[in-house]
Amino acid sequence: MSTLVKNFSFDEEVLDALETSLSPQRIATYTAETGGNRELALRLYTWNTAISAAFYGPLQGLEVALRNAMHQQLSTAYGADWYDNPACGLDQGAMRKIENAKKTLGRGGYAIDPPHVVAELSFGF
Repeated sequence: MSTLVKNFSFDEEVLDALETSLSPQRIATYTAETGGNRELALRLYTWNTAISAAFYGPLQGLEVALRNAMHQQLSTAYGADWYDNPACGLDQGAMRKIENAKKTLGRGGYAIDPPHVVAELSFGF
């Protein structure tokens, strides 16, 4: 946790404002975990946010590496535009995600080609 967060003053007015803006339902989990201590709950919430941020870079790297490895293997088996090859055997959910990726690329003025389509696919694909 940063020094700024450690030294930040959480008076009742600040606690009320933060709880309102973040939503009582969202903070309730943290408040329950801290035995009803709202200040500690908000510090725990802040800590959770910092930990989540720390995972973002490695997770993004994993996503790109996995997507590119998948593209390489499928390209070898079904051609560079494997996502358009019925022999690839993608289910309807995967096909919808590919079509959405193509639409997004088209709206953005990007080429609808293998590098762009693969880059547009999400980790959930």
